[in-house]
Amino acid sequence: MINDIRPLIEQLFTKLSKHVDAADPAAADLFLPDGVFSAAGIEIAGRDAIASHVSSLSGATTRHCVVNLMLGDGDESQREVEATALILMDRDAQTAIVGADYKSVVVRTPQGWKFKRHQVTPAIRVVGAAPS
Repeated sequence: MINDIRPLIEQLFTKLSKHVDAADPAAADLFLPDGVFSAAGIEIAGRDAIASHVSSLSGATTRHCVVNLMLGDGDESQREVEATALILMDRDAQTAIVGADYKSVVVRTPQGWKFKRHQVTPAIRVVGAAPS
């Protein structure tokens, strides 16, 4: 059964990465209406607030690569998920490479899998001047 849901959950993480990289507020649609996005100690609750936050990222160029996705406790309707993200960023003449840990809870809905909670914890950050 886990092999049946794994590709669907991987796709949810990929969609979130693509929406965030594009500063597309549609990222909020990947969350439950009362879903929570948490990053570096800041919690953003609800789709409207998440959409506003993602839109505010438009000043940076980013690429999120999600790897080492592990399905944890849960069943066919709700699952804990851990992953590692490699995030490449270019903003304000600085380039950064960030390694982050993801801890999420995802829920199966009639519209597909959605984030109930998505927590991002930066683990490694390397900063340098942007190439000219």
